[in-house]
Amino acid sequence: MSLRLRLFMAVTLVIVVHTVVLILLLVEDTREAVSRTQEVQGAWMGKNLATSLANPLITNDLATVQSTVELMFSEQNYLQLAVLDDRGVAIIDLKPDTQKIKPDVPDWFITYLNLSVEPSISHINIGGVDYGQIIILLSPRVLIERAWDEAKGDAMVALAMIVMLSWLLWVLMSIGLRPLDKLSAAVQRIGAGDFSARVEKTGSREFGELISVVNDMSQKLHALYEERRQAEITVLKLNEDLERRVEARTAELAIANKELTHQALHDALTNIPNRTLLYERLEQAIIVAKRERKTVALMMMDLDHFKEINDTMGHHTGDLVLQAVATRLRNVLRQSDTVARLGGDEFAMVLPGAGDKDSAILAAKKILNAVQIPISMEGRNLDIGASLGIVLYPDEGVEASLLLQRADVAMYAAKRGKTGYAYYNTDADRYSVDRLALKSELRHAIQNNELVLYYQPKIDFSSNRISGLEALVRWQHPRHGLMFPDDFIPLAERSNLIKPLTEWVLQEALRQSCVWHADNMPLTVAVNISATNIQDPDFIKSVADALHKTGASAKWLELEITETAIMKEPAVAIAAIAELNHMGVQLAIDDFGTGYSSMAYLKKLLVAKIKIDKSFVMDMHSNNNDAVIVRTLIGLGHNLGLSVVAEGVESTEIWDDLKTLGCDSAQGYSMSRPIPPDKLDEWLRQSVWGFKKL
Repeated sequence: MSLRLRLFMAVTLVIVVHTVVLILLLVEDTREAVSRTQEVQGAWMGKNLATSLANPLITNDLATVQSTVELMFSEQNYLQLAVLDDRGVAIIDLKPDTQKIKPDVPDWFITYLNLSVEPSISHINIGGVDYGQIIILLSPRVLIERAWDEAKGDAMVALAMIVMLSWLLWVLMSIGLRPLDKLSAAVQRIGAGDFSARVEKTGSREFGELISVVNDMSQKLHALYEERRQAEITVLKLNEDLERRVEARTAELAIANKELTHQALHDALTNIPNRTLLYERLEQAIIVAKRERKTVALMMMDLDHFKEINDTMGHHTGDLVLQAVATRLRNVLRQSDTVARLGGDEFAMVLPGAGDKDSAILAAKKILNAVQIPISMEGRNLDIGASLGIVLYPDEGVEASLLLQRADVAMYAAKRGKTGYAYYNTDADRYSVDRLALKSELRHAIQNNELVLYYQPKIDFSSNRISGLEALVRWQHPRHGLMFPDDFIPLAERSNLIKPLTEWVLQEALRQSCVWHADNMPLTVAVNISATNIQDPDFIKSVADALHKTGASAKWLELEITETAIMKEPAVAIAAIAELNHMGVQLAIDDFGTGYSSMAYLKKLLVAKIKIDKSFVMDMHSNNNDAVIVRTLIGLGHNLGLSVVAEGVESTEIWDDLKTLGCDSAQGYSMSRPIPPDKLDEWLRQSVWGFKKL
């Protein structure tokens, strides 16, 4: 074998070896770059995610933890993304389908690359407290595929270089071997990673071409190196962008969490603390008072006649009144005190360091004085009253729940006694227990037909005979005896029992009406209904069901409703009255003259009668103002084409006066008190106001 050939083979072998080594070095650099990128990216992502999850983990907001982790998991290639709590238990552990993240490269390349993927573990540590850790295992798929593409490119370049160099070397061997030293040195520099190495053109043209190829190879390798470096910079920028987005998302979640916390602890209408926050503040005040050996006053307040404001002027005005009361309470109390709305028209105040009982009562008086200042609303001055109950820690209890219960008892004692305020006492507490028991007993009485209807006759002035009766419910209580409507109707309205109670009265009154008509006594029966009934969308159906079940005619039934109940929701009342009128049921306005009804609404109501309130009738014979009012109301009713009934007729003088004024009918003790059903038949047959069988 010739020297030329041996030299050629030797030099060619050197070139091949150097080229292969260069490619291997590039692959090794790629492997190290991938590892570094994986490590840096995993650490940055772990740090960012730890910052994002700190607050949700502290507040145990696992929904936010899951949504944040799933968002991050969807935006990157992961082998694993897990969040552990402080005990090392996985809160969420996400792993992808391994087939979807497998690199699209030959298995031998992955084996040769021998890339070790280590998980990045980041601790969630705030104020020295470890709340958990985050495990991130990034998939190197994209980087491996990029390394494969680079390796293929390098291989193609290397192959081309070997072919060209071999050919050029063979030619150059014929001319001389001296330029090979320079070329060899340049190749060695390139192999060492110095891609800036260039070979000066010397010797023959062929040798110059070979030098150009080497220089071109060096330039391409340098370009590949720069491309890889730019890719690393791009990855870093992506990480920075992800960090900014995570920070922005964290800030948004913090704002949303703050808003939700405020909403959960404050009343939406008045923006003062609600029952939940009041309870927390009360417990905190108790802890401080116990440590400092001080007292805490708890006051519970209920507005008097607030329902009338709602019924008369509407819920919007009622809301404005509640907001005004809340503002006054905040202004009259100290900054360290807590004012809360418990619901409806009930408020509560926590006064830390309130002193003794006398000091608490003095504070209560200041509160009542502030609340009772008239409120100007829609051109009217509304007088606001309140009933306030007072308890002291530790005198009336050492637990927040017990203090709240006893403050409620004291408040109802103040409302019952009309004293404005009341300090807790055991007698009032026993009454509260009785009141709760009474509610349960009333429900039982309705369900088991333990109520009874009394009937008060209505007498027609033209015939001096009975024209109808008003059904008045009574409760024969086993302990309290006969109870009148004022004793339990308000309780029924507060306890959502007014609907079943009214349905029972309707069915019982219509059943009795059927008995009268079967006995040839064509009497109408009147039943009182409340604002709750007339606004109930199911009330019309309840009336129809009662008529159907009893077989009574609609014209035998008369429903009485007050002005106040109508004006609570006029549009609803007008529609309901029109539908009842269409059914054939008669309607009457009860207690006429005491409410705030508008003539504009009154003329739209399809009613047959108005009933003048007894407060005007009872003293009309001796009080000229009442007489004028009664005369005016009778004239108004007749001008509207309505029949007029006077209530509270308790003397023959009043009877005569009403007859002179042209009143149509009357009811009152002068003619008859309310009669139990077992005595009514006898009254109808024997009373001068009764009538003979037809």
